[in-house]
Amino acid sequence: MWERLKDIDPHVQTSRLKVPGGWLVRSVVKYDTAEGTGCAVDQTFVSDPNHDWDLKQ
Repeated sequence: MWERLKDIDPHVQTSRLKVPGGWLVRSVVKYDTAEGTGCAVDQTFVSDPNHDWDLKQ
């Protein structure tokens, strides 16, 4: 299940998903242009074999 991370920008939503060997981190950027609205999606793998990334730190 995707876990939402702290938002740093109101137009960007970032989430992480626990997978074998680390995390998938996905960011969705929403934008407005003269032609209309849209979004861009970026996804990357973060190596963390022991899943030490604790959001409470």
